[in-house]
Amino acid sequence: MDLPIEFTKMIQTMLEEESDRFFSHLQDESPIGIRTNPIKTNRHDFLSVVAAKGSPISWCSDGFFLHEEKATVTKHPYYHAGLCYVQEPSAMIPAEALQVEPNQWVLDLCAAPGGKSTQIAGKLANSGLLIANDVSPKRLAPLIQKVQAFGITNTFVTHESPERLATVFPGEFDRILVDAPCSGEGMFSRNPRSIQQWSPAYVNECATLQRKILKDALLMLAPGGILVYSTCTFSPEENEGTIQWILDHYPHMAVDPLTEFPELSPSEPAWIKGDESLSGARRAWPHRIKGYGHFIARLKDLRPVQKHSRQSEPKIDPPALFQAWQAENLIDTLSGVFHQKNDKLYLCPDQLPSRAQFGLRSPMPGLYLGDLKKNRFQPSQALAMSLSKNQVKQTVDFAVTMPESLKYLRGDTILQGSPNKGWTLITIDEHPVGWAKQTGEHLKNQMPAGWKYD
Repeated sequence: MDLPIEFTKMIQTMLEEESDRFFSHLQDESPIGIRTNPIKTNRHDFLSVVAAKGSPISWCSDGFFLHEEKATVTKHPYYHAGLCYVQEPSAMIPAEALQVEPNQWVLDLCAAPGGKSTQIAGKLANSGLLIANDVSPKRLAPLIQKVQAFGITNTFVTHESPERLATVFPGEFDRILVDAPCSGEGMFSRNPRSIQQWSPAYVNECATLQRKILKDALLMLAPGGILVYSTCTFSPEENEGTIQWILDHYPHMAVDPLTEFPELSPSEPAWIKGDESLSGARRAWPHRIKGYGHFIARLKDLRPVQKHSRQSEPKIDPPALFQAWQAENLIDTLSGVFHQKNDKLYLCPDQLPSRAQFGLRSPMPGLYLGDLKKNRFQPSQALAMSLSKNQVKQTVDFAVTMPESLKYLRGDTILQGSPNKGWTLITIDEHPVGWAKQTGEHLKNQMPAGWKYD
């Protein structure tokens, strides 16, 4: 790996006698990390069925290192049922550091492609509110699909600038994650183009952008709240320097030491002649842990906590076509704030303020229920993934070992006679995977093309 001379000198200054070991590990492939979806399963049950060999990731209770080919998991039906997420191991640390609790309001400000948002959503367990935002609408497609596959119902996906979000949510989030755009030094082995892009000037450009993002993020943090800042770079200017900038400009913010991660290395204030409290931030060095390089800092707002009056918005009746469909097909009646966007129908998160629902650009303003056609309602894959078999009148379950499981995931019609007709929820080991329409002798597959098993 041909590294920039300035980068090499920086690492040698920071790590001294350890630098040779660092450079040898910087070229290593990261181990495969898998994180299970706590809304649907747990690590033990997942591994016992998938029959994969894995060892726990100590910094993430839902994570494990996979000791086999990634396809062992990604080709398994449980992966397509939204029971897990393949994620670089050290990338699981920031969401753990956020200390999310049920019923909180959480903002994932730089959310795409979705790993950290789904991790946060698992901790909220479909309570409270999660805003998953990314400034680029082109990067949101994988985020949206993962949120839907995980059966997440409390998430509002936006593509707005941090500045615009700050005007809608001033001082309202209990937790904010800023996984900031950076110079990407920790990803040199995965993305060689980032080596060509790197320069001291680019590092300074990234630091300027990070501080602009944080300025708006801090406007949205509730008194007593927590903000976690993370990067996948090693540059002190982007890491310790940025946290020092926060301490200098926001006296009500303080570093909250990440003592719960003994595997990680303390930050070094001396690198920027910064405040001693910077040592409470942590670095993941690739020669010290099994994972790529990361920097993580948790900051606590010292202002007194204020009680929020977070009442649900008044319920809105859904369109008649959906009411008729759910009366025919669902045992439980869905209620809340329904939002129609063109022909698509969404159920907004209970605590989402109406000012956000109608004032922000959102490709997914809640749970996507389906499409309103001329004279019928067409349920979505997202709705199927969010339900349980106990909520649907007509279901068919296949064991994961049955050939019908893979046939369904591939989009095939299944020969399955039944006196019943109509919409049927298909489950694998009782985990929902999509819809089919029973037509006497056949289950006609309704899985969208982008969801089919490849």
